[in-house]
Amino acid sequence: MRTALITGAGKGIGAAIALSLAEAGHRVALAARTAADLDQLAARIRSAGGTAAPVVCDVTDPDAVAQAVAAAGQALGPITILVNNAGAAGSHKFLGHPDALWDRMLAVNLTSVYYVTKAVLPSMLAAEWGRIINVASVSAKVGARYVAAYTAAKHGVL
Repeated sequence: MRTALITGAGKGIGAAIALSLAEAGHRVALAARTAADLDQLAARIRSAGGTAAPVVCDVTDPDAVAQAVAAAGQALGPITILVNNAGAAGSHKFLGHPDALWDRMLAVNLTSVYYVTKAVLPSMLAAEWGRIINVASVSAKVGARYVAAYTAAKHGVL
């Protein structure tokens, strides 16, 4: 049994990944910004006989990431599986594209992968085993109208 940390685990793809990993027998640390979503998912996993720990975390804040990784490791043991799944989508025409939207899309979709991987890697190296799964998007390869920042960020993940 290994410990997995899944970002963006509160709902959608992240929750499905967490459920699958728990069903496969792994302990799962559930990271997202919304405590209520994490608590519900953790309860669901526990009721099915799994082990889960919710850790509220803003993946765009390196200090929050370090605290969440430490809390997850303390609750469940060393993290050796990481799923960088946190993401956000925002759109705007490129002309007049707000810098704040550009910055947010890169922070959530790309820089977070760097922060979380950097925080988890020491436990993987100590265990001499680890797996890192980065969730991107078809937009990483094929852009679309109004999603320049999202496309750039997901391409960076790819």
